[in-house]
Amino acid sequence: MARRLDMSGVVEPVGGCMQRFFRPGHVLASGRGAWLLDDRWPVAALAVDDSISAVVGWSWPDRCPDVDDDRQVVADGIGIVVRDGGQLTWVREHDRVAVAVEPELHLAAADEQVAWLVDRSDVDPGHPPEAPPPLPRGRVVAVARDGERVETVAPAPVTALTVDGTDIWLTLAEAPRATPHRRGDGWSFSYPTRVLRVDRPDLLAGRLTVTGDTGDGKPATRRGAWTWLETDPDLIRRHGVPAGGLMWWTGTPPDGDRIERLVVLVGHDATTGESMIRLELGVGIVGDLAAVGDEVWICIARRRFLAEPRDRGVDVLAVSPSGSVRTVHECNAIDVSDHAPPLLPLPAEQIQQHIDETCAQFDDLESYWRSPDGSTSPLADGLSDAAATLRGTWPDVELVIEFRHAERPGLTLRRTLALFDERGCPTDHQYAAIHLMEDLDTNYIAPAADATDGILDT
Repeated sequence: MARRLDMSGVVEPVGGCMQRFFRPGHVLASGRGAWLLDDRWPVAALAVDDSISAVVGWSWPDRCPDVDDDRQVVADGIGIVVRDGGQLTWVREHDRVAVAVEPELHLAAADEQVAWLVDRSDVDPGHPPEAPPPLPRGRVVAVARDGERVETVAPAPVTALTVDGTDIWLTLAEAPRATPHRRGDGWSFSYPTRVLRVDRPDLLAGRLTVTGDTGDGKPATRRGAWTWLETDPDLIRRHGVPAGGLMWWTGTPPDGDRIERLVVLVGHDATTGESMIRLELGVGIVGDLAAVGDEVWICIARRRFLAEPRDRGVDVLAVSPSGSVRTVHECNAIDVSDHAPPLLPLPAEQIQQHIDETCAQFDDLESYWRSPDGSTSPLADGLSDAAATLRGTWPDVELVIEFRHAERPGLTLRRTLALFDERGCPTDHQYAAIHLMEDLDTNYIAPAADATDGILDT
């Protein structure tokens, strides 16, 4: 398989040219409306009175993301505050301000003046039955819009911080508890916490003054992951989203289709947890669920649950307590290509090395495994007629793997891997061939009915 690409003329640090639509992944009520944040790009839209009032973008982080980089976003009462790796940005309708922070800090909360970050150190359970080691100290960092910061040392790791008006609540870790494991001689752990109300002016001065203690109470409610539809009333009451007098939960029924995952939204009685409203919202993956006034808003990526799914855009729906549904944002309605990032100037040798290393996994899929006696076998039983080709120019380079398989007779199966992200940074495909094997061995591939002109993307 030929894998060399002509790198001349395609490594200049200029923006990409492929069309990109807005893909909301977060919803936050703040200020005069609700903010929708793109699931990856530094772009947000403000929705006011049932329509998109403004679309704003801000600067991209100045480097390729590390594996451990992630994103957090919170409302500050006017707009939103977003942390991408080491960049913290205040996003408002007519104003964007960015400051640098340590990537390991977690953005916990924000108000109009200050963003609050915590250093959530891991708690070491030690080696039972010996007592766990002493807890490390925690850290609270208050960062103002002008970049001024104040750090305060906490007596234990801070797992959460909540701002409620003039009150600030810290959730502190306590030493883990080990108990005999039910299924053997191992150990299971619980990680208890305690919640303290602390003085805001003192915290802004670098001092931690406790003004109240709620023991193991948890004023900062952890929301669900919205993967599976839950029926446990206690779980729903504690971790659902309250809106319009109901407690809402969304997800996919565990006994439903694994690939074409149906999104179901249920409104529960806030006291008993009983199901009051049940809505089926089509196939997709839930990105966020949030209260906006009396409604609950839900982001749904209209894609199948596959290793390399086709992008079909993101809908944002608003659901009232009566069960009526309206569309706030429709798939592929807002073109944000103008906010594309500048390409990072990676050396041509690094680009080519990543292409070669990824392509090498697919050199000979029909003789992938070799036995000590010299015999070979395909990557997965039933695989044949395999071919892999490259298409596009950096950063829009794709590796296209086509093959046939006994589970989908008469069809050509195709898997497409994007080798670089929007910034031109290499994407991780270290185990792409093994992932393909696992999907084929478990028949975790799209149904034959989804094929177009004899080709089935999977």
